Amino acid sequence: MSESDSAADWMTAYQERLKRERAEARLSIGKACDALAELCATEVRIEYDGYGDSGAVEGVTAIGSAGDVEIPADLRDKLISAAERLLPDGWENNSGAFGELVLDVVNRRLTREHNWRVETSEYDEEAWEL
Repeated sequence: MSESDSAADWMTAYQERLKRERAEARLSIGKACDALAELCATEVRIEYDGYGDSGAVEGVTAIGSAGDVEIPADLRDKLISAAERLLPDGWENNSGAFGELVLDVVNRRLTREHNWRVETSEYDEEAWEL
């Protein structure tokens, strides 16, 4: 087996694992909707921020018709774990990215509002005859 075959096999396995993990994450968030509905939450916002080769979920806020809704720690942990698996590759690297996952509990719809930080450079040169 050549090196390129080995790399291709590794990449295929990696992509299949990501696809499976992301499907499991969506299923986990879907199941969480039942518990969130029982708490009278209609929307959940999961904020994240990453840069410099690290990143984290910064906060989880649940909202109901009467205002903020308290989420039990175990449910909050499940939402954070699932959210981290749904973020795009590289969101925490270099300049990174930030955003929110917005969960519409009633309609069982999850939307990722994502912002990549982009660095640019402009080349300038001067030359002098000495």
